[in-house]
Amino acid sequence: MSRCDFAFICDKRWFDLTPTDRDDARHCGDCDQPVFRVDGDVEMNVARLLRRCAAVVPDDLTQVFVGYPIVHHEPLVPGLISTGVRLVEAVADARVADLRRSLRALFDNGVNEATLLAGDLVVLGNLEQDAVRVLADEFYQHAPELLVTGTDTISSVDVDLVLGRTMRFIDPLDQDDSTP
Repeated sequence: MSRCDFAFICDKRWFDLTPTDRDDARHCGDCDQPVFRVDGDVEMNVARLLRRCAAVVPDDLTQVFVGYPIVHHEPLVPGLISTGVRLVEAVADARVADLRRSLRALFDNGVNEATLLAGDLVVLGNLEQDAVRVLADEFYQHAPELLVTGTDTISSVDVDLVLGRTMRFIDPLDQDDSTP
């Protein structure tokens, strides 16, 4: 990761930002937005996807970058999983306001947010398996009302396999059809 990964580099430094309840996020008082620490290319891609301000903070604290990552539109590549997200439970207005801060790409006060609140799928794009894992872990820990899933049956099975979700198939012929 380098300066080239950022569309905008802020003059703020990671250690000047206000700590939050998350180890991987700090608050920028100027922008009133969270800034998420990224430690690798996969996390940078997730920050791009979610339109988050990101900070690259190497262990030796040299070349610390804080800014807004460049958004790339990647072509369909074999091995990528067509990934989406949906709400799996209702969210209160206060929670929506909180999600607007950390998940601006999804809770955008626009089409994506309306789609999610209607219970429908928002397509995120074609993601590598590692990005699917990082995204699912992010939602599991910090936005459990969101579920990462595939955009179609095949992709949904791929996502479940990547995340180690167990799938249970019910054979209708195994059902007890006895009537009382």
